[in-house]
Amino acid sequence: MKKYFGLLINLYTIILIYCMFFGFGREPIGYHEPRLYSFDTINRFIYGDYDFFTIYHNLIDNILVFIPYGFLGWLYPSLQSYPKLLISFIGGISLIEFLQWFSQLGFADVDDILLNTTGMTIGFILSKLHQKLMDSSDKISNFILKIIN
Repeated sequence: MKKYFGLLINLYTIILIYCMFFGFGREPIGYHEPRLYSFDTINRFIYGDYDFFTIYHNLIDNILVFIPYGFLGWLYPSLQSYPKLLISFIGGISLIEFLQWFSQLGFADVDDILLNTTGMTIGFILSKLHQKLMDSSDKISNFILKIIN
């Protein structure tokens, strides 16, 4: 899986960027102020009068679609460090939020950055768990081979 990850994450990123700027029938929305207050949008969706699909799409999707980016350490060894991955990710996602605002093809929202970063963090934790499982699996396999031989 790791050897195909580079190709898959690049294709995934292209599709995701397309969706963030042009997908779902997006059209320029005109000038609007960036949403810079933490948890403002999140609270609006949680406590507002929205249907489940709207809440799911705006909160859960913003977490789930960024989980794969927690595995970037597979491609870039320097990103196996959480602080380096976090700084790189927040920089990249902030640039995308700015470009959405600047192009008027989306909203610049600090809550999106928080939710997207949560997704990446979940992915990072999963990548570390995967590595521990693989290391344990190797140790067990080596132990069994020593016993058999």
